[in-house]
Formats: sequence, C-alpha cells, structure tokens
Amino acid sequence: MAEDGGFLFWDVSGTGEEYDIWLLGPDLEAIRFGGESLTDFFGRVTGPSAALVLGPGTEPLPARFEGFSEATLARGTQAES
Repeated sequence: MAEDGGFLFWDVSGTGEEYDIWLLGPDLEAIRFGGESLTDFFGRVTGPSAALVLGPGTEPLPARFEGFSEATLARGTQAES
C-alpha cells in the first residue's frame, strides 16, 4: 500500500518476460499504468511523468530512497532473539 492509500498490482495475464505494473488510486476507482517492468516503473515515478502514474499534481519521487537506520535494524534483530 502506498502512503496515500493506493495499491500497486501486476497484470499476471501478460505474455512478456515481466508483468505490467499498475497503480490503483486511493479512491479505489482510478487505475493508472505504472510501467512494463520495475525499472520502467521507477523511471516513471522519479521523472517528469510521475503525475501520470501517481496522480495529478504529484511531484516526482526522489531517485534515491532512504535506507533503514541502524536503530531500526537493531530492533529487527532484537525481535528475532
């Protein structure tokens, strides 16, 4: 689930090497094409065409994503113990 309540889904009926990626908007009615692969999807949502995928008025996402902090990773390790 996306921060705005939207969902990504894959069209598994395709015949290509990868499944097309689609985004179902938070209204659960708007469906937008995300890309033909993960590489294509990330290129679209981090570039000028982001609003076509993420919705009108949406700014492109940063091309670099924040990783987990050491504290978050440590909590995960503690939970496994």
